[in-house]
Amino acid sequence: MNKKIITLLAENPFEVEINGPSEAKAAVIFAHGFGVKRQSRGLFIAIESLFLEKMLSVQAEYSHVQNDRCIALPFQIQRQRLNTVIAYVENTYHINQFIFIGHSQGCITIALEQPQQALILLLAPPIKAPFEEFIKTQGWKNPGSHLNIQGDSRLVRSDLMIDVPSEFWTEFKNIDAKLLYNNLGKQNKVSIVFAENDQVLGNQQPIKDIPTYIIADADHDFSSQDHINLLNLISKLTLDKN
Repeated sequence: MNKKIITLLAENPFEVEINGPSEAKAAVIFAHGFGVKRQSRGLFIAIESLFLEKMLSVQAEYSHVQNDRCIALPFQIQRQRLNTVIAYVENTYHINQFIFIGHSQGCITIALEQPQQALILLLAPPIKAPFEEFIKTQGWKNPGSHLNIQGDSRLVRSDLMIDVPSEFWTEFKNIDAKLLYNNLGKQNKVSIVFAENDQVLGNQQPIKDIPTYIIADADHDFSSQDHINLLNLISKLTLDKN
């Protein structure tokens, strides 16, 4: 089993962690959510364990990671990073199948990139009015957090502090997530997985013609026992298809 951490460049340097056999023919590329680190709260670590025997796992930083905080990047910069990651994997390994797994706003990053002929899982994706719903989440009321959609903001979580520059909001206001996912579904095999008790996004509506699954009692991060139910579903949707 090989593991390496490399640095790629997309406007600025960013880290990418690659695990799995170098001779793998399939690669699983993850895209994390808003302003966090690639392995925040352990969701992708748990999912990665399903694939490491036969596939590459590729986890990049889609935030600007600093020692004491992360800075949320505009989606187009995140998309550039994802595009750079895909190109590196294609040029370095003999991959003939791509699986993309996005969580929360990472689903938007994947949809903006619009890969083709891939298997794609969108976990807890924001769909309806993603900007409006996001600025209403309870995290903005945490001590130390402040929201200014005309300027710079800060979100303080239990595990992380996230600074949000004004340009993030400028772009986010114009994102039509539903249209992006619809377009993604035309060229790929896409599935949506909702968390039944999503405390961040609330109840989201399925999209016509995209298969949708719901993890009972799960929160936004599919934490605790919900990991097991989610892993069982992901295994059925990915490994059982190969």
